[in-house]
Amino acid sequence: MRRLRAFGGGVLLVLAGLGAVAAAGVLPREQGLAAAGGAIAATMAAALALVVQPLFLRHAGRARSPGLQVQLALGLAFVCKLLALLCGVLVLVALGLKFPEVAAFAIAFAAASLLLSVCNAALLARGISRAAADLPARTDPSR
Repeated sequence: MRRLRAFGGGVLLVLAGLGAVAAAGVLPREQGLAAAGGAIAATMAAALALVVQPLFLRHAGRARSPGLQVQLALGLAFVCKLLALLCGVLVLVALGLKFPEVAAFAIAFAAASLLLSVCNAALLARGISRAAADLPARTDPSR
């Protein structure tokens, strides 16, 4: 449930950013649609990472360091987002859209991806700090 709450907060931030850009009228209609597509693609990639990360970490549980587990989880999210960006740009180019639309897509994707990555990292860090708090304290400092 915490994972969905953090993801929902990130999605709300992305929607607020899209709403601010639309309200300001900064982008022409075609570029605005491409920007919305970029934000949607980043959100879908983050949702995929949110689903796949627990499955992946269950198998990577042998990692000795919780920090390594976080790096693996963030790396997996990065791969999901990179593949989504590549697929999105290839689709836009195949549709014959020009550079301004592709650039709007990519910039919106990057902004949304950054917001969602921060939410994901905060969620992972909170989980690690709770797990560390549950570990028994060491009494022998030589270990």
